[in-house]
Amino acid sequence: MKMLVNLKGENFMRAKIRQLFCLIVIVIIALAIGAAAINVYMVWGTKGRILKKDQWANFKADGVVVLGCAVRPNKEASPMLNDRMQTAISFYKEASAKKMLVSGDNLNEDYDEVSVMKKLAVSGGIEEDEVYMDHTGLNTYDTIVHSLEFFNKGSTIVIVTQSYHLYRALYLAQRMGLNAYGVSADSDIVYRGQLYREFREMAARLKDFWYGITKPELPELAKGIITCKSKKFDVYYA
Repeated sequence: MKMLVNLKGENFMRAKIRQLFCLIVIVIIALAIGAAAINVYMVWGTKGRILKKDQWANFKADGVVVLGCAVRPNKEASPMLNDRMQTAISFYKEASAKKMLVSGDNLNEDYDEVSVMKKLAVSGGIEEDEVYMDHTGLNTYDTIVHSLEFFNKGSTIVIVTQSYHLYRALYLAQRMGLNAYGVSADSDIVYRGQLYREFREMAARLKDFWYGITKPELPELAKGIITCKSKKFDVYYA
């Protein structure tokens, strides 16, 4: 009898463990499907707003926004950043845009993405007083919030970055009330660490999908500092 009770108890525990395991598997599958659905929604929902090369000529925009990325210790642009800037310069010259906003990380005086970006823009033939620097564009959401403050709601902007990143930026800009289009800075270069970026981007889309709905206020550290001159604290909002 005691043996029978023990056997029943063991069977009961095994059944409970199986149920728990099945529940965990179902939750994981549901989360994976949800994450995939958000990624697909973000990509397909913004794909039609990415301009092809033959659409650049005389495209009317209030401004061009270039998203920053790594600068090398010798203060040269990384290949990815250089591709973004060269694409932005080419588009700016062909289109009908009033200003260029370069946005990146410049919280530390020893690390300055935006000055490197502005230098490239000016050396590429863009007038210095048409290139504005967003010194606290620490991530994509920060940049879009600062762009909204700079250009105002309803403004037409063109965002320049690589296509894997562009979908998320366009989604956020649209959610924040900007009439946003995109230009892809893809090139034939295979960027080091790109596979990691692609996977990271899938997770980042989930975070910014939520940010696009809730529109959280920026922390004090990320409040917009936008300048036209090289002096960091010469604050100017158009």
